[in-house]
Amino acid sequence: MAIKSFLALVSLFGVTAYADTLLSFSGCSSAQAIDSSGTTAQSWSSASTLTNVSISVNVGSVNPGVTVTAWLMTAIGPGTTATSQVATTTFTAPTVVNFTSAPPSTPLFSGLNLNPGTYFVVLSSTAGGAWQFCGTTAATGVTYGGAQFALGGFNALFPPASTFISNARAFDMQIVGTPAAPVPALSGWALLALAIGLAFVGFRLIRSTPIST
Repeated sequence: MAIKSFLALVSLFGVTAYADTLLSFSGCSSAQAIDSSGTTAQSWSSASTLTNVSISVNVGSVNPGVTVTAWLMTAIGPGTTATSQVATTTFTAPTVVNFTSAPPSTPLFSGLNLNPGTYFVVLSSTAGGAWQFCGTTAATGVTYGGAQFALGGFNALFPPASTFISNARAFDMQIVGTPAAPVPALSGWALLALAIGLAFVGFRLIRSTPIST
C-alpha cells in the first residue's frame, strides 16, 4: 500500500512537453513576385520525430484576390507525385500596399505529426505574391535547407514536380512543434516527490517490522 501511494505521488510530477519554435525567419527584405513561372520551395530537416507541428507564412500580394496553393512535401522535382504530399491547402494572399514591412502571417497547416527526415514547403500562385530574403533561426535538431525556385522548368499540372534551382531568396515562414525527446532527467519537483516518497515508504516499513524480544 505504501509503495502504491508513493508511485501515485510520483506520477503527479510527470514531465510536460511544450511546443518549440523549430524554424523562423527574420530581417526579411527585397520583395519579389511569386507567379506561375516562379513557384518557390523551402526545405528543412528534422533529426527527431515532431508532433503537433504548425506551419505559417508571411506572404502578401500587391494585387487583391491572389490565390496561393501550398504543399508540404517529402520530395520535389521532376517525377514527384502526390504520394510525396503530406498536406496541401489554398489561401488568398493578404493584400499589401508595399513590402516595407512583413505581410501578415497566414496559417497553412496544423496538428501534423512528422517523422525524422527532410520536408519541403512549396508555394505557387497565379501572380502578385512575394518572397523575401531572410535570415533563419533553427532549433536544435532542425536544419534549414535553403530556398529553390522553379525557373524554366515549371510543371503547371503539379507545381511540386517542377524543376527547381537553388536561390538565396526565401519566403518568411514559421514552424512550431514539439520534438520527441529521450526520457528527461527528473525535475526539482520530481526529486522532491521521490525523497518524500522514499521517506514515507521507509517509515511504513519501520512501523510494520515487529520488534524482537
